[in-house]
Amino acid sequence: MLLQLPKLRILLAGLLIYGLLPFSVVAVDARAAEIGFEPSPDNGRPNRTTAGGSRNPGYCPNDRSVSQPLAAVPSTQSATGQAASQTVDPLAVQIQVPETSARAAEFSLFDESGRGVYQTRLALEQPGIIRIALPEAASQLQSNRRYRWVFSLICQPDDRLQDRSVSGWIQPAQPSTTQN
Repeated sequence: MLLQLPKLRILLAGLLIYGLLPFSVVAVDARAAEIGFEPSPDNGRPNRTTAGGSRNPGYCPNDRSVSQPLAAVPSTQSATGQAASQTVDPLAVQIQVPETSARAAEFSLFDESGRGVYQTRLALEQPGIIRIALPEAASQLQSNRRYRWVFSLICQPDDRLQDRSVSGWIQPAQPSTTQN
């Protein structure tokens, strides 16, 4: 009988623990159900999505007083929405480069899947508009497919995380067979 008393205590303790276990799980679930999450209406997205660019300030961290940030320059359009001049290369990107401490920039072109198609490094000598034509890559580009371009100021060559970039899309058109 003496030997059975500890076994009985162990059995009762086990039954008690086993019996109370579901209540602790239910209590945890009830507390979790009480917690609600309301997402903030200000989630960091811009109010409009036209005239894209980047969210970084558009100038190198060492450049404290910048009058004009890094920006893509849209093509000139006439009142009808057509390009003002047909002599403008459709496979070129124009970038407004601010006065900056960066001495170099990088231009990269990617297809829709993110595969690199073209990349070049440019020396920056003065602020102003830089026109980047894609002569070598043009033969590889397919008509009516979109390509993403990225122009980056190389602010610190040993820390490329400090680069400041602007990006956009370019889409080659099928060459016209009609002559004017």
